[in-house]
Amino acid sequence: MDWVKECQRLTAPSADHQISLRERSIRATQSISSPTSQRDGGIRLTDNPFGARSLFVIAARNYPDDPLGRFAAGIDKQIRVVQDWWCHDQLKDRAFTAHCRTDVTTRRDIEDQVHELGLRSLPAEDVAVLYVTGHGREAESGRHYLMLPTTPDDEYTHAYPSADIVTAILGSQAQHLLVIVNSCHSGALRVELETRRKELSQARRELCSLHVFTVGDFDQKPRILDFTRVLETVRTTLLQGGYAESHLSIGDFMRELAKAASSSDADAPFPVRAKLAFGEWTDDPHLCLPNPGYVPPDSTVDNARRQVADSRAEVDYWLDRASGRVTSDDPGWYFVGRRNLTVQVANFLRFGVGMLIVTGAAGTGKSAVIARAVTLSDPKFRRDPRYAQAVETAPTESLPPSGSVDIAVLARQKSAPAILEQILNATGITPTATDRANTQSLRNRLHDSLIDIGRTVTIVLDGLDEAVQPMLLLPEVVSPLAGWRDQHGTHLIRWVIGVRSDTSAGTSPFRDGHGLLPELTKVAAADNVTTLRTDGPETTNDIADYLEALLTSAPAYRADRMARMQLTNLVTDRIGLSFLDARLVGERLRRLDAPQPLDDTTWLQSLSDGTVGLLRRDIHDAAFGHHDADALLAVLRAAAFAGGAGVPVGDIWPVMAAAVLDRALPDGTIDHVLGGPLIGYLTRDVDERIVAYRPVHERLREVLRSQPDALREGQQ
Repeated sequence: MDWVKECQRLTAPSADHQISLRERSIRATQSISSPTSQRDGGIRLTDNPFGARSLFVIAARNYPDDPLGRFAAGIDKQIRVVQDWWCHDQLKDRAFTAHCRTDVTTRRDIEDQVHELGLRSLPAEDVAVLYVTGHGREAESGRHYLMLPTTPDDEYTHAYPSADIVTAILGSQAQHLLVIVNSCHSGALRVELETRRKELSQARRELCSLHVFTVGDFDQKPRILDFTRVLETVRTTLLQGGYAESHLSIGDFMRELAKAASSSDADAPFPVRAKLAFGEWTDDPHLCLPNPGYVPPDSTVDNARRQVADSRAEVDYWLDRASGRVTSDDPGWYFVGRRNLTVQVANFLRFGVGMLIVTGAAGTGKSAVIARAVTLSDPKFRRDPRYAQAVETAPTESLPPSGSVDIAVLARQKSAPAILEQILNATGITPTATDRANTQSLRNRLHDSLIDIGRTVTIVLDGLDEAVQPMLLLPEVVSPLAGWRDQHGTHLIRWVIGVRSDTSAGTSPFRDGHGLLPELTKVAAADNVTTLRTDGPETTNDIADYLEALLTSAPAYRADRMARMQLTNLVTDRIGLSFLDARLVGERLRRLDAPQPLDDTTWLQSLSDGTVGLLRRDIHDAAFGHHDADALLAVLRAAAFAGGAGVPVGDIWPVMAAAVLDRALPDGTIDHVLGGPLIGYLTRDVDERIVAYRPVHERLREVLRSQPDALREGQQ
C-alpha cells in the first residue's frame, strides 16, 4: 500500500542520519571571556554551574484609562504564565529566579530598575530571560516606545524607547540571553535593533545565543492575553512529552509557538506570531529555553553501555518487593533468574577470549540476558547504593566483573558506518566528516584508538539481525575487528554478539532469517567462539520461575502459592518458549482484582495464539468510548511501520495512524495508548532530540505489520 511506503519514508533515517545519530548534549560556552563579577549596584544572584539563571520582568500595568483593572489583571496573568515556564519547581536545577518589576510609571522608574537588576552588567556565565510588557506604540520616526502610565497621548518624550531596555541587556557580558517584548507594534524593534547591533562588539555580534522576540509585527496590536494563551498551550503540549533534551532550541520554540498560534482562538484579529527581531534561527539547544516536559535519562549505566543496558525503571521494577522480592534479603528475579545462562555469560566476561554468540528463537530472552550482563558489569551501577545490597546477595558466579564490558551497541536500524562511528565515539574519538564518508577510514581511526587503549576491549553488539543490511556487518565490522591484534599478538577486541535464530535449540541446522548464524560462526572460526542459546531445555522452567515472580505481587495471587503454581503450569504449557508472552500474560494478571477463571475459553485461546492472541485481547480490553479497537490498533501499527528509533511524538504519529485507519483518528487516542496498559507494548527512544515510540520487541513489530486481521476481536 502507498501509505505504508509513505509512513516508512516519514520516519526512516536518512543515510546521513544513520551515520551521525547520537545523543546531543547541552554544553556551556567553551571559552568565557570575562571572570565572574558582581554587578555594580545590582542584586546578588544564586550561583550555579552556568552562573545565575534569572527571569527579569519589566511591566507597565497601572494605566489611568483602566479603572476596572482589567488590563492590569491581564498583565498579572502574563507574568504568572511566564513564571510557570521559567521558574516552576518541576524544572529543578534548570529553574530561573524571578525578579519582577510591575510598578514602573515613569522613565526614571525604568532606568532605576535596569540599574537595580544589573541588566547592563550581567557577567558572561549568567543565563537570563527578559520579559517586557505593557502598552506599546510605533512613533512616526519608526522607533518603538513602551507607553507608561504617566505618558500623555503621543508625547513620546515621556515614554520609554523599548530598544534602550533591550540593548541594555544585549550589551552586558551574558552569553545566553532571551528577550521577549509583548506589546503593540513591537515588531518595529527589528529595524531598530539591526541598527543598534552595530554598537555591540564583534564578539557579541558573533554569538549565536542572543535572541530577541517580539509579539506580532510593526503594524499589529495583540490583545492582552493573546500571546499568554499561546505560551500556555505550548507549555501544556511540551509537558506531554515530545522533546527529549533538557532545553529547546530557538527553532523548536518558534515552531511550537507557530503551531499553537494557528490553533488559537478563532476570534483573534490575526495569528499571534512571535517574530525573531534579533539573533539567528538555530536548532542548537538554548540555555534560556528549559524544556518543561524534559525527563532525565532513565539509565543506571554510563553512556558507552546505555543502549543495551537495562533502564533504571526495569531494574527498580525487580528490586521492588511488589515485583517478586520475597524479603529484603532476596535480590529478586532480575539478579537470580536464568542462573545457568547468566553464569556462562559471566564466566566468558571473566575468562573468555574471542567471541560469545548469544542466540535463540524470538521472545526467548536473548537481549534480556545480554542487558543484565551489561548492566551488572557497569562500575557506575555497582557503586550505586540503591543496588548494592541486591548485587551483594546475588549469586557471585552470575555477576560479571565490574568494567568487563567497555562498549555496548544496539544494532537495530543502524548501518555498518553508524555502528563503527558509535564504537569510535565510545573510545573518546569524534570522527571527521571525511572519516564518516569512508568505512575504511572509520576502521583505521578505531584501530588506532584501540592500540592507544593498550588492552583488549569488550564490545557488545546486540540485535545484529535487526541492523540495516545485517549481512554487510560481517565483512564491514565484525570480521575485520575480530582479527585485530596488537604487536604481541593479543586480540584488540572481544565480542559479545546477540542474534536471533528462527529455529529452537535441538533443531538441525540452526538458522536465522538472514543466514547470519552460520556466517558469523565462520568469521569466528579461526579464534575461540562460544555459542550460548536462550531456548534450551531449561527455558520452560526459567519461564515458569519468571511468571511465578510476576504473580507473587499480583493482588489476586499474592497470598495463594498453590493458585500461582497451578496458573503458572497452565500458562507455560500454552505459550511455549516465550519470555515475551510470559511478561504480557503476567502484566495482565497483575492488573486483575480477582483470579482469572481457568475455564475461560477466550482467555485460553489467547494464550495458545501467543503474542497475537495476547495483544488482541489487550486491545479489546483497552477500547471504550470513542477509543475504539481499530483506532488503538492503528496507533500501534503506525509505530510498527516507523523506521529508525520509532514514530516521533508530535504531528507525524496521528497522521500515520489516520492513514492506517483510513479515517480521522479520534482525539486523544495516542494519549490513551501511552497512558494505559497498551504502553507495555511500546518502548521509548530518542531520535534527533525528539521522543519516539516503537514496539518493545521485534516479534511485536512483525505481528503488527503483517497480521492486522488476526489482531481484531472475532476475526482470528
